Amino acid sequence: MRQRAAATFAALTLAGVLLLNFKAPDDKALVTAIKTAASGTSPGTGTTTGTGATTGTGSPGTTDGAASGTGGGSTAAGTFTGAVAPDPYGDVQVQITVKNGKITDIQALSLPVGGHSGRISDYVAPILRSQALAAQSANIQGVSGATFTSQAYAQSLQGALDAAGL
Repeated sequence: MRQRAAATFAALTLAGVLLLNFKAPDDKALVTAIKTAASGTSPGTGTTTGTGATTGTGSPGTTDGAASGTGGGSTAAGTFTGAVAPDPYGDVQVQITVKNGKITDIQALSLPVGGHSGRISDYVAPILRSQALAAQSANIQGVSGATFTSQAYAQSLQGALDAAGL
């Protein structure tokens, strides 16, 4: 009987700790999404012109660069911004810099902020960046404990790669 009571107490204590530490998604991301939807623009989306130059609409979703090449490898160069990818804790958007068809830099323009989500973003951003630079693609492992952010990062990264023609 004592063991059962102790196990019940431990389970209730754990449930209480989890409830007290629960963080709801950041309201700022929701407001941004509503404003974006109301304005009719979609940050990070772009169109490709006949010359391979990529231009986008909205801010900070502007991309600029040229993508061309024949067969053997891409000669894409410039800065390309992926679309905003939804994350339950805040939107994610990345921008890549490409030279001679290779990703030379990746910057996270938007990541979840505030509280626990912000601390996770601060921790995972450099890890995701290094994984993507090493892979030269959106095929990244991600970070355990930051599954949603990792998936959204890869999704926005793929959008930037598509815009670059890579």
